[in-house]
Amino acid sequence: MKNCFDTVSFMRYLIGGMNYKIESVFGYHLLLCLLFLSACQSEVEKDDLNVPVFMVDFSSVMKKNLNEFPGWNHVEYILLRDEMDKESIGCINKAEVSFANNKIILMDSRMRALAAYDSTGHFISMIGSRGQGPMEYINLADFDMDSEGNIYVIDGTLDKLLVFDNSLKVVSEFKLSFEADVLYAINRDSILYGLSSWNKGDGSGDKIALVHNEQGILRSGVKYNNFDPNFWISDYLFGKSKDYISYNQTVDNDVLLFSHKGDLKKIIRFDFGDENVPVSAKVDIERQLDDYDHYVMIQKILGVTRCYVIGILWEHRRTRFFILDYQTNVCYLGDEILPMDNRFGCGYSEGKLVSYIDEPNEEYPDSVNNHVQTEYLALQIHFID
Repeated sequence: MKNCFDTVSFMRYLIGGMNYKIESVFGYHLLLCLLFLSACQSEVEKDDLNVPVFMVDFSSVMKKNLNEFPGWNHVEYILLRDEMDKESIGCINKAEVSFANNKIILMDSRMRALAAYDSTGHFISMIGSRGQGPMEYINLADFDMDSEGNIYVIDGTLDKLLVFDNSLKVVSEFKLSFEADVLYAINRDSILYGLSSWNKGDGSGDKIALVHNEQGILRSGVKYNNFDPNFWISDYLFGKSKDYISYNQTVDNDVLLFSHKGDLKKIIRFDFGDENVPVSAKVDIERQLDDYDHYVMIQKILGVTRCYVIGILWEHRRTRFFILDYQTNVCYLGDEILPMDNRFGCGYSEGKLVSYIDEPNEEYPDSVNNHVQTEYLALQIHFID
């Protein structure tokens, strides 16, 4: 398995990719020294959160076209079949595909709809019902599916959590003592929340909170320093991979990496040099929007593995998908995506990058084009492990 946080990998990167063979005692000691130096340079000082910080100097990263990413052309498609009288989902804001649970969960926040399909694309049912009563929701802020197929939903208006079992039946409801945007389900009892910047309840001023459904906030941290709570640039989410749970909110170059138990383990800090968003531009964003034409920042992180950072980049108002490979120090960049276009990279789960297709294109197979013309949506799956 590739391990891009492995000190050997950093050593090879720092010395220009040369391969050393340990053929003598001298060579052995030389390797130990290099490993020590590489560890010192790859792990920048621990910050006030007391975790290692790994720097990414974006100017020194080799840039390649996304089509050059190994295995990128290995693509699979899932044709969604909606047997209802009308489309249940029109625009997918978030998708989770779990072959292990034979489930595809799609969220359309505009239509306030959450739909379940099996892994072959056949519609199962809508999840939950809209309303202000018990076990109902008004506004879908985020959802998560755990390893057993249970579904967790935040109602961003009523500030509550709804829990559905793997048969999609609502089984519990919890009133939240805070306002939250996103969540990651650690287990049935404990949830990792991304708190809203405008939250005035428990954990006010914090970005992250680990919460027990019955006991409330167990711990919180990572402050909203120098951040304008009145302006929303883009959606964000907890990225999921088998290695880490990742968190990043736009206008912040830090990608926080958590264990699957909710413990903060590392920080990846992107440095875009002179094109970083200055602190002064984060305080009153609306009045300084024109200045953002000149900045580069992370727009969304979909997932982080031991080798890759997978996400979407804001580059002088150009939105581009990227995969950063630590082992080779290469960033694979996609073509420009239209602003607010969620079709490409609407989800990443179980090592699968999910995009959705709602109109034909010559690059898709005839079966996919015929399906979206005559029936419904299709999902495009890229495998990135």
